[in-house]
Parts: sequence; C-alpha cells; structure tokens
Amino acid sequence: MPDFIDQTFLLFVLIGFAAQMIDGSLGMAYGLTATSFLLAAGVPPAAAEATGLMAATFTTAYSAISHHSFGTVHSA
Repeated sequence: MPDFIDQTFLLFVLIGFAAQMIDGSLGMAYGLTATSFLLAAGVPPAAAEATGLMAATFTTAYSAISHHSFGTVHSA
C-alpha cells in the first residue's frame, strides 16, 4: 500500500461511503451523518466539520461541471 493510505484515511473513506449511501437513499443528510460518524470515531469537531464542508465543495463543483456539460444550465 502507498504511504499515504493509513488507518485514518481508510476510516474517512469508510465513513464517507456510509454517509453517501444514507444520503443516496434519503436524498439528504450527508453532512449530518458524516459529521456524526466522524465525531463518534474520535475526530476533533473542527476537523469533522471541515471534512463535510470540503466534500460539499467538491461535489457541488462536480455537479456544476456535469450540468454545464449536459447543457442543462441556462443563463438569463
């Protein structure tokens, strides 16, 4: 395994996957789920919140690029 993949990285990936599965089934609550699981795993509150916000930033950017590429963005 590469050096950057350690237990902490795998924990974040597992929690992110679980939160996304819940979000996908309910259509909401990714941030709440991910932050709650991270806090339960012992991640400091500031880091848990920053992780959720960073995930939202990347998913929003991906969504914007996807909508633009499919032509579903209409400027006024």
